[in-house]
Amino acid sequence: MFYIANSSSQTKDFVQKTWAQEMVGKNWPSVKNCLLQGQFCQAMAKNSTATSLEEFKMEKRNIVENVCCMPPEDCGFVFKNATYWEVPVTGLVKNDGDCKVWNNQIDGKCYDCDKCKEMFVGDLRKDALYIGIALICETVFVLITFCIGCCARKNNKQTKYNP
Repeated sequence: MFYIANSSSQTKDFVQKTWAQEMVGKNWPSVKNCLLQGQFCQAMAKNSTATSLEEFKMEKRNIVENVCCMPPEDCGFVFKNATYWEVPVTGLVKNDGDCKVWNNQIDGKCYDCDKCKEMFVGDLRKDALYIGIALICETVFVLITFCIGCCARKNNKQTKYNP
């Protein structure tokens, strides 16, 4: 979210979407389908040994698992196990969009929550950064190897003795 003040000092909200956000947004049904077919949340539940919310929070998980396979924390859902959460008797603490989207069905969870999409894009950007750094290092290595090869070839031609 960017805030830009104009000359009359009124503040306007501008949300600038990145290329990654646009692509993930347009293709979210396909991304969601991949997460479902990969049994993303079921794998998390299978690896979990937690019997209480405190134990569950202490377990190490991927950031996308934390957001897409669990209801938003500020909604007030009650923990039963890794994949099943109940609405409190008093009702939801916060009744916003992501709280309404959550459900316990395998194809539901919080895959359609805005926060899940944001975290997925963030994780994608982090991975792309690491891949970009690796590609730059590989390119530098190839260029150095090429330069050494060219110098060796040039020196080899100069030192040949022709009888």
